Amino acid sequence: MGGCIAAGCAVGVLLAATAAAPRALANDSTATLGAGGLVLTKSVDITLDREDLYVSTGEIRVHYEFRNTSDKDVATTVAFPLPDIDLSYYSEVPITRPGSDAVNFVDFTVSVDGKAVTPVLEARALLKGEDITDYLTAKNIKFSFFADGFNDALLKAEPALRKELMARHIAEYDEYDNVYPQWLDRTAFHWDQVFPAGKTTTVEHRYKPVAGQFYVSKYALGPNDDQLKPYCVDDATRKALWKRIKERSTKGGEEPDDGLLTATAVDYILTTANNWHGPIGKFRLTIDKGDPQNLLTLCIDGLKKTGPTTFVVEADDYVPKADLKLLIVK
Repeated sequence: MGGCIAAGCAVGVLLAATAAAPRALANDSTATLGAGGLVLTKSVDITLDREDLYVSTGEIRVHYEFRNTSDKDVATTVAFPLPDIDLSYYSEVPITRPGSDAVNFVDFTVSVDGKAVTPVLEARALLKGEDITDYLTAKNIKFSFFADGFNDALLKAEPALRKELMARHIAEYDEYDNVYPQWLDRTAFHWDQVFPAGKTTTVEHRYKPVAGQFYVSKYALGPNDDQLKPYCVDDATRKALWKRIKERSTKGGEEPDDGLLTATAVDYILTTANNWHGPIGKFRLTIDKGDPQNLLTLCIDGLKKTGPTTFVVEADDYVPKADLKLLIVK
């Protein structure tokens, strides 16, 4: 299931602009929203001895081993922020919702020492830093982007309410009766956690990433095209892409015309504020490209193939310097 509320938005791989909606953007991709790992209240006593991260287009799993190095229990708040959705942009760009729930749209779950935890889910609507959640609720306007009937109240609003929403810059309406919300949809999980003195606490969580899709054509392989630049495509991968484009071309052995390849992008925020003490003792990243025939490309050092579809990066005393952006081409 996806979200897109301006007229002419087609949820899925293709966003088409129509004559009836001049503001809709011509686009052949779905959005990628990068989430990350857990965020702790800063502590000088908690170390992260181990992190095992698994990334695929269908699921992200993380295994943490935190250790309280002090002789006293440490009580802190642990949070998992979902990706922000800026509706001033995403009202016109399709997003595929990977999860089953409208608010917990990535199906996030967590356990501590093998026992399931039910975290507090907090969803808010922010307009340039101002919390307008209560205002929207009072007007019977759903503020969570993936909620069923999200834009119904906005589209059915009486002239007086429309005027009020526009005056407060909460929503914009155009002459074609398209509506463009302007707030930020922010959702986060959090729970209170006690780390026992001198002991290791294991935390595991998983969720479904908001993966984006777009087409790769022969033009993306040109020296001046930036489409693939964020994924550090090397010469070998570039040649493999070109070969597949030619194979899919409708012109056979002639110059390829429309031999498009489907690419899936997944972002993972590795550089989330590391509020534990010191670097990550042992870090292991596993990437699963899903099918042996798929092509994987990303910007990272030390990537080793460990199976038909899996690749691994391992490091000691690891300090992430960049976020993870990977591309899998079918």
